Amino acid sequence: GNKNQRPEPQTSAPAVQTNRPTDVEATEAKDQDNHRMNQPRVWNTIPQVKKSFGEILKEAQEESRREAEEEKRRRKNIIIHRAPESTSEDADTRKKADMDTIQSLLQELGITAEVLVCYRLGEKPKNSDNQDKQGERTRPLKVIFGSEHEVNNILRSLSKLRNAEDEIKKLRVTPDRNMRERERKYVA
Repeated sequence: GNKNQRPEPQTSAPAVQTNRPTDVEATEAKDQDNHRMNQPRVWNTIPQVKKSFGEILKEAQEESRREAEEEKRRRKNIIIHRAPESTSEDADTRKKADMDTIQSLLQELGITAEVLVCYRLGEKPKNSDNQDKQGERTRPLKVIFGSEHEVNNILRSLSKLRNAEDEIKKLRVTPDRNMRERERKYVA
């Protein structure tokens, strides 16, 4: 090999350069294009997901706040089950009969409490002969007191009903609970 010699010319024709990619290169390019096309959609949805998550969190916090307020209101209430229900058509007469039952209960317990409101829960039975018979169901009576303290005194004193007359002894008094609390009580 002489250093000054020129390289020998190629005898074969030079390879023609084509712009067509090989199958592997085509597949890779297609994947990259698909990735680029999909990427903006993914990035564009992230703010929507963040917004949705923020809305969900806000709704959950609002629901929790509402439940706490409802629980606070319910602490001033009791529910009286098995209280005889007046068959009178007159609302004032029925209300007076319910107030008399509540006052008899409070008297038996030796408690003075301010009753703000009382009312029956549920629909009034259609036929009046279905009410207040032995073994028949009566609608629960919800009683709202002026303070949580009064309700706590009533609930702590319920053991005194064991020695009461039958009309008062048969009453069942419970705190006012929401649906979730009632279900939890029966599951536990």
